[in-house]
Amino acid sequence: YLASAIFDIVLEEAANTAGHDGRFREGPFAGQTVNVKMYGKHESLLDINLQHLPDFYLVLTGPKDPIEGSHGKSRPWCIEEVFLFDARSLVQRLQERGINIGTSTSVRQAEWESARIYPGGPGAPLDITPGQEEMLSKFGGR
Repeated sequence: YLASAIFDIVLEEAANTAGHDGRFREGPFAGQTVNVKMYGKHESLLDINLQHLPDFYLVLTGPKDPIEGSHGKSRPWCIEEVFLFDARSLVQRLQERGINIGTSTSVRQAEWESARIYPGGPGAPLDITPGQEEMLSKFGGR
């Protein structure tokens, strides 16, 4: 729901629609399907279902996870970064590299960086508005 409000996504009526949560209402991706992911930590993993690919993955993450065990650590619910992946091109690049694709698909850091839309930067796949940035900032964990 939160992503739909911030990114103007029309959610599917049924929560169990295979492969996507809704469609972008307006903007450069209007009408295209989107699967929203929320990860408490940015661990460079993405849940990908090859049987039901959306047009895009919109991924909201908490802080980057240092390479150490998670025992005794908290996993706060916050948004520090947001990424927008073109699902088909990402899958093609992963398959070309021989990556196993599934619920915990390992995605290179360079892929994450080129998909980052918040905080935004040059070359982002989507420019977010000041209003979207303000809403996202309210969920920061810093």
